[in-house]
Amino acid sequence: MKKGQVAISLFFFCKEKNPWETKESRMKKGQVAIEFMALVGVAILLLLLFTGVVAYYLKITTQQQNAYSGQGLAMTIRQEINTASIVENNYERKIKIPGQLDGKNYRLAITGREVTITYAGNDYSELLAIDTGVGITADENVVKRHLQINKNGNGVISLGIS
Repeated sequence: MKKGQVAISLFFFCKEKNPWETKESRMKKGQVAIEFMALVGVAILLLLLFTGVVAYYLKITTQQQNAYSGQGLAMTIRQEINTASIVENNYERKIKIPGQLDGKNYRLAITGREVTITYAGNDYSELLAIDTGVGITADENVVKRHLQINKNGNGVISLGIS
């Protein structure tokens, strides 16, 4: 047998550890393993931090979208009622009211000089140019109905849901 063959055969019969491995090489392998685990830990920590930041900004974006939806509906109704106040008598207009805003229920209230939309836990109000009197209230059960705006011959505006 040659010298290399003896060493290979000894390697296969030695089950405990590699006879050519030194203490220094084992320490280097241990250090590499520890550094790798530290790198994986830092990567997981950064991933969790990124997830938290994304969730925070997603929540803010959703709140802004709710505000735009609620305020937009209030502004549309305000503009229609203000238009009725400046046009001539015997004006009549129907405005389609959505059943839901972004898939969520809302509440519409028109009292005095104010249009209020209660949506996603917030109130969105717009002031009217004229006093509508008693006004109307429409809860969540108003599904795809119409807001009826009438201005009679005396210039009095009346509101109703049809």
